[in-house]
Amino acid sequence: MKKIVIIGSKPDAEIPEGDIAYFTNTSLSLYHEHIKQFNRIIVVIIKPVLNYLQNNRQKENPYRDFNSRTWDILSKVPDKMVIISDKETEKTVKALQDNGYKGKINHLTTYDRRKLIEKVSGCRDPIVTQDFWTLPANIQIKCINSMVKSGFKRIVSKKSDVYCVLRPSTGIFSIVHAIHEIGTEAEYVISGIGLKKRGVYSDGKNEEKSKQNPFSHIFADQKVLKELAQKHNIFTTEHELMHILPKFEGWHKP
Repeated sequence: MKKIVIIGSKPDAEIPEGDIAYFTNTSLSLYHEHIKQFNRIIVVIIKPVLNYLQNNRQKENPYRDFNSRTWDILSKVPDKMVIISDKETEKTVKALQDNGYKGKINHLTTYDRRKLIEKVSGCRDPIVTQDFWTLPANIQIKCINSMVKSGFKRIVSKKSDVYCVLRPSTGIFSIVHAIHEIGTEAEYVISGIGLKKRGVYSDGKNEEKSKQNPFSHIFADQKVLKELAQKHNIFTTEHELMHILPKFEGWHKP
């Protein structure tokens, strides 16, 4: 069986060696010392993150060192990059290539992402669970408004996205994408992806105070993970996911 590791940006991740690593957004830079543990590196990233990195490497930016390092690593290391965007990516791709990128690039729209999540996990966006009733009233109202608006908008435009509470995160989509590409003949390990303190990153950056919605993606992520766990060999090194997934204790022998 192939050994697949999906890596997010959560601090202190325990990352086992494997065959292929799927890094989410900027996690490749945060855990760049683990690159040599894998034969193949794939990055799943949303275009706004790439745009931010490209445009915020000036001296006056407090995160310029991290942004510059991350842009350079993303331009040189991955064998493949999956960019999620409803807008054109040609300029971004050219900027990466001008900086040395030679790998493959797949461009997925939010509609592509939504349909792939449904195909692999069976969960159809918007994803509503019983946890909806535990949300504050103002968040419930935002969710309902979003479902109504997106329902009408999707009649004429497949691109219409729903409120962040009602759809999975990029980290969970990375797992979905890995399963879509590799299938059941593999074992998957999730590291550096959690359900708490998502604004805290391995480089010490903390966006918790400015994070607008502490419920973003959490319930949808749990639902998708539970469905995937019933069909695939998925394990985790993250304690906060062990109520959904079994603890990773080593790869099984073929």
